[in-house]
Amino acid sequence: MAIARHRFNSPAPDVGGPNTIKVSHWNDSHIFVGGTDGQILVSDSVSPDGVKWGNLLDVNGDTGLLPPIPPIDAGYVLTSANPALPNGVILLPGPGLSLEGGLISLEDNGVSNAKFRDSLGLSVLGRALDSSGDPDDIVAGTDDHTLRRSGTSLGFGPLDLSNPDATTGLLPGDKVEGGGGGGGTVTDVLWVGPEAPTDTDTELWADTDMVLPSGAVLDTLWEGPTPPEDPRTELWADTTVTTSQALYPFVPFTPFSTTGWTWVNQGTASVVESNNIVFATLPAASANAIRGQVKALPAGTPTITSAVIPVLWSTTQSQAGIALRESATDKWVALFMTGYVSGLSLEYHKHTTATTQSTATSIGVLWSYGAIFYLRFQITATQYVGTFSLDGINFMPFLTENKNTFFTTAPDQIGWAMKCQQTTRAIGCSYVSWKET
Repeated sequence: MAIARHRFNSPAPDVGGPNTIKVSHWNDSHIFVGGTDGQILVSDSVSPDGVKWGNLLDVNGDTGLLPPIPPIDAGYVLTSANPALPNGVILLPGPGLSLEGGLISLEDNGVSNAKFRDSLGLSVLGRALDSSGDPDDIVAGTDDHTLRRSGTSLGFGPLDLSNPDATTGLLPGDKVEGGGGGGGTVTDVLWVGPEAPTDTDTELWADTDMVLPSGAVLDTLWEGPTPPEDPRTELWADTTVTTSQALYPFVPFTPFSTTGWTWVNQGTASVVESNNIVFATLPAASANAIRGQVKALPAGTPTITSAVIPVLWSTTQSQAGIALRESATDKWVALFMTGYVSGLSLEYHKHTTATTQSTATSIGVLWSYGAIFYLRFQITATQYVGTFSLDGINFMPFLTENKNTFFTTAPDQIGWAMKCQQTTRAIGCSYVSWKET
């Protein structure tokens, strides 16, 4: 705004009414009438009065003092020095955004794929932990792995087909390797259940072509001209079928293995392992001595059960069975099947060493028996109990003794044991099951 200046020798005239202003020059003063609404008084060297009414911005073709503000598209940001505005900016809603009640919200499908955050290669975005929180990349690091839940986490890994919750239904024949015209005939599933299958084209009823013990399942029975490439999923028809069942179809058993055992007084005795059965052989000898293998007795109060098929001769006593041993003293307590002329006798023998017998107690000759005999030691806190069974389910005790009655302290090893007092023939025994619980 211009400032009125007055000459001392010339008094300024009165202001001439509303919307006017008195402007003084060096030689004179002038009443300057106001412009239109919104205009301001600005200096102007061209005007005779040195000032004029003008616009701050361009209006109706008249050029303003400030440069024009470009058009503002939706989604742009206007900066402002006004401290009343938050952070000095004004946000205008744009594509994917909406303004509701003074708040800017993200609309449905408001973010395109290109505008979403980048992810790691070969991954999916999600929450891998069993809790609420930020998502993260779940990476597939290995071929043929699937996205599955494992415990309380989510990730890629192999599918556990042994889990009944992992699969439903049966695998069609044309989906099995080698099937569907691949050079061999594939039986997809050997069905073992309470009733016949619904689809005999893809399921084999166990009572028709093959009878196996209850609970046994063959994943694939291969009948092609050559052995299968993957024995884990294909079973060559010429191999021996092994299952988790004993020879008696109603008796569960655990396959035996020679791994982890230590010989005691081996001499020329030997063992071979085939189809989860351990066959022990003792040479002909006139000696009342134990030969066998032992390992550590499980801690606590374990139960050890073995199913044996002894091959003994009646001309002279020979024994086969299982035993407890105290390693520090070489003391033994053995449960034996003994061969007699009259038959097989159930006995328990005590040895102060493997080669020195202390006592031999006969329970009696078995007049009714089958091919398999089940011998069991049950260990309690203070005692060991010897039991016997013909069916592997119902056991009868025949020896109960405190641990330190014969042993110096207590047995610390379990094993299989045999004695051959036959001078002309070797003896043998098939250990078809060994279970520790």
